[in-house]
Amino acid sequence: MKKHNSKYKIENNSNIERPYMVIENSSNKVLAVCKTREDAEEIIHVQTHTPTFGNQPIPEFLKESR
Repeated sequence: MKKHNSKYKIENNSNIERPYMVIENSSNKVLAVCKTREDAEEIIHVQTHTPTFGNQPIPEFLKESR
């Protein structure tokens, strides 16, 4: 697994339809589940370079427990 940065990582999911999960390292919670690895990498890229919530963390209600 290629490590993108220290904030997020991509893990394989057991779901055949959506096999890639984007995990926030600090909370160990799922941010997104994607069909392709490229989609997961794009989510990480966007959140790293132009975060949706600016300098604020992603709200807890948008994260899923593992």
